[in-house]
Amino acid sequence: MLKKVLLLSTVTALMFWGCGSENTTSPVLENQPKSNQSDPDSLKNNANDKKDSTKNSTGNNVACTYDVLSDTSIVSVLKQVGVTTKVTVTIKGAVQEIEYYSTYVDTVSSAYIQSVCEENKETAAAEHRNATVTCDERTMTIKETVPSVSIEFLEQNAKSECEKFNGKFANSDATPDRANCTLRSTETALKMEISVPDSMNLVYDAQYKDGVFTTTSEVTFAQNVSKSDVQDFCDQAKVNSIEYSTNGETRQTTCKDRHIVTVETKKSSVNPLEELTPQFESFCNKVVETGTY
Repeated sequence: MLKKVLLLSTVTALMFWGCGSENTTSPVLENQPKSNQSDPDSLKNNANDKKDSTKNSTGNNVACTYDVLSDTSIVSVLKQVGVTTKVTVTIKGAVQEIEYYSTYVDTVSSAYIQSVCEENKETAAAEHRNATVTCDERTMTIKETVPSVSIEFLEQNAKSECEKFNGKFANSDATPDRANCTLRSTETALKMEISVPDSMNLVYDAQYKDGVFTTTSEVTFAQNVSKSDVQDFCDQAKVNSIEYSTNGETRQTTCKDRHIVTVETKKSSVNPLEELTPQFESFCNKVVETGTY
């Protein structure tokens, strides 16, 4: 499948469609040893009757629903904080056509959407001859053809996965004024983005390569945040950079208008992401579930 893009990071796969573990394309939803700067808290401080059990809650709650349209077609809608994805599966003999159509809300940055799109395009080109990825300003469409399974199998998988999803996230409000967190990770890299409407946007990148752990934290403040508050944040970040630039660890902060970037490098004989990633996954999920940062 295409590389997973974590949006609700505990949902590691959207296997509604009964395909093998590695033969489905999915745009799914899609965290150093602990240090004062790099753990999540320090970042914070600095269908018909067949879908009865998976009905949408009223309002804008996060929810998963599905509907069996015919003997050869099933559709599911996964509504998350920041993005709604409609998945349509149509059985055509020995194959089934799958379309994932994702629409992002305005609070998810265009840069993040573009990065998700490009990553899926690259993976499709390299690994999936029967998959295509197209993107517009705030939408992404993935289409692919895979070996078919029965409609009954698809329905059972959809029901099971929606029940699991709703059981965990059905009470999470998806209104656009809530904070949102997205996260992607591999064994040697991690990227997390937190958007707080009318406040700030944080992008945190971490990479471990050749015994060096490098992190970049970029904070962009909204226009309604006062210049004095932005300056105070900048000043404190620069003080922290001086304090932590010791013992082989270097940290540098630069500020320009409402954009503040802190880059930290540190030598390490072990991969810090082995410990860091689970911490960030838990932190990101908490932001999504509570809508606060």
